[in-house]
Amino acid sequence: MANNDTSQRILWSVLMFVAMIFWGMSWPFSKLLTQQASPYLIAFLRFAAVSITFIPVILFLKLSFKIPKNTLKMFVSVSLFNALYSLFFFVGLGFGFAGKAGVITVTLSPILTALFAAIYYKTHLLGREKIGLLIGLILGGFLLQASSFETLFSPFNLFFVAAATSWAILTIISRHLSEHLHPIVLNFYTSLLSALWFFPVIFIQDMSILLEVKADFWLDLFIIAVLSTAIGTSIFYKGVSVLGINQGASFTLITPLSALFFSFVILGEIPQWQTLIGGTGAIIAIYFISLYQSHHFKFFKKELL
Repeated sequence: MANNDTSQRILWSVLMFVAMIFWGMSWPFSKLLTQQASPYLIAFLRFAAVSITFIPVILFLKLSFKIPKNTLKMFVSVSLFNALYSLFFFVGLGFGFAGKAGVITVTLSPILTALFAAIYYKTHLLGREKIGLLIGLILGGFLLQASSFETLFSPFNLFFVAAATSWAILTIISRHLSEHLHPIVLNFYTSLLSALWFFPVIFIQDMSILLEVKADFWLDLFIIAVLSTAIGTSIFYKGVSVLGINQGASFTLITPLSALFFSFVILGEIPQWQTLIGGTGAIIAIYFISLYQSHHFKFFKKELL
């Protein structure tokens, strides 16, 4: 029995690593997509593809499609911020490196989530959380290259700070929905409603462009919608249930590194030193905010609590 449990943990650890690779890959492939179609059209196609892909996953896992009526308003809010996140995401990629965008968004989102949650719920931060937020805010300046007013408030920074902010708000609202629904069902309906926000684009833009795009456009869309979002997300939630919240969530720290690596391999982007320092600091901040456990550093005489 113990051997079987160990084998399961090893299997899901490997799958979680693969899922984080999928998540990191979405950044450079999304940038490639924006070179062939408008951000609005790409966002619609992505959400539509994700929604369709989640249907067999939900059926395979024998999950219920039913949702409580009292959650409809929250679904509208979550889908709106999800749509805004994708809009900032795809538009912002036109202003800079995909790898850096991935590091900014993936690392700032949990830091902002912790800050907003403390304000919204009026809770006192633990010592370790204060340390994490302080590190995140200080080294966030490296990520945003806040050496001048122009660089700090560049379109690239503004779009991806807005994306991270949208995701942080979405995360807080989603916590209420996750009490009533399985995360995969939650993601299905969120993606479906997000697709509806972008649905008018098919009447506004020339859809014939989809007949002219190269074959790699559809491969890129498959990677960001099916592999990264549908499959990657499904693996993540199942992996968290097997490995536990702390160990499972720790795998998300692989994502910014994965984004930088694949942006270098696929797009030839060379990470700037500010991105590396700021990204490393942000990962440390996330650790203190979300993942720190007193037994991690047994040589500490006092716990950071």
